[in-house]
Amino acid sequence: MFHHPIKITLLAALVGAGLCIAVPAQAANTSWEEIGGGKARLLASLDPSTNAVSGVVEFVLDDGWKTYWREPGASGIPPQFDFSGSKHFAAGEIAFPVPEHVVLPDSEFVGYHGRVLFAFDGTITDMTPGGVIHVNMFAGVCEEICIPATAEFEIPIHDLMVSDPEADQAIADAKLELPVKPTEDFRVETSKLDGDKMEITATVPDTAGKAELFVEGPSAWQLLPARVATRNGTNVEFSLDLSRMPKDAKPEQTELRFTLTSNGKGIEQRLTPVSQSN
Repeated sequence: MFHHPIKITLLAALVGAGLCIAVPAQAANTSWEEIGGGKARLLASLDPSTNAVSGVVEFVLDDGWKTYWREPGASGIPPQFDFSGSKHFAAGEIAFPVPEHVVLPDSEFVGYHGRVLFAFDGTITDMTPGGVIHVNMFAGVCEEICIPATAEFEIPIHDLMVSDPEADQAIADAKLELPVKPTEDFRVETSKLDGDKMEITATVPDTAGKAELFVEGPSAWQLLPARVATRNGTNVEFSLDLSRMPKDAKPEQTELRFTLTSNGKGIEQRLTPVSQSN
């Protein structure tokens, strides 16, 4: 059940500065805006020497409220960020922080609570007047019910004219919460198909604590979080239910995105699973 959407307009400032290697990054943040079960703001930084932009949409959710990862599980509204209305700005993919699998008495989901930082990078493609970073955002913010909140960011590039340590710190925090590349002691080792399930082995850096695995394929597959089957110190075996996938799905021919987490840290890795018989 959903209430009527909440329309929120957040305005932020980004700079239009000439190229100069000696000029430090410039940044700014907006005032907080209410989003139903919390508040949100936009922060951004420009490196004048490269015209590279780093930014973050920051949520601070009230106690008991949550929002979702890009693959929320059995239900939920994943946040969506659309930069197509921008002018003189080319955006990369929004980066989601390491998620958590939350199991409640009557539901479960993959997502976040408290402070959530959605990071993005991009480039100013033309420093002539009229450049705008335009973002339409849609996100589910939920307690007992979900509120589909929308936010529209209209950011004139020339407006960012100050240095803002608070914005720089938030952007740095956001990057620390992103999954990183796999390492020898933190990685998915094997992924094998066995009927309507996938068996995955992984190595995590911690001998104790919570280890979780999230697997993403085409959106129609609706994959739930993997279940820990066995664990021996840093070696973890997961089992992933594939029974919800469409009948014509071919996981052995599809590169999947694996997000492995351990005690709040995460790595992201892409693998194509193999058949058990191989």
